[in-house]
Amino acid sequence: MTYTISMDKAGRVVIPKDVRDRLGADETTRFKLELVLDRLELTPKASARAQSKVVEKDGVWVVEGMGKPVLSVVEAIEQDRRTRDDHLSGPGIPTEK
Repeated sequence: MTYTISMDKAGRVVIPKDVRDRLGADETTRFKLELVLDRLELTPKASARAQSKVVEKDGVWVVEGMGKPVLSVVEAIEQDRRTRDDHLSGPGIPTEK
């Protein structure tokens, strides 16, 4: 998943809604920001609303997680491959998509 987003004069960026939904992020979500080489990485921390909890359902204890499932297994593998290909190819070298 690749997006082109912009930054306003105050340095704010908007995370697209479908990305926020996949991460289970809302206005209470805090993010860890890391500078990795020449890019930024945002990692969501648990939001106040998205805490997982253990509940009893029909006599069985289950964990209610946060948000929607992030990716299917196939999507996760494809995303990992694209990320790895982009990293290995380096800047300026086109990759097969």
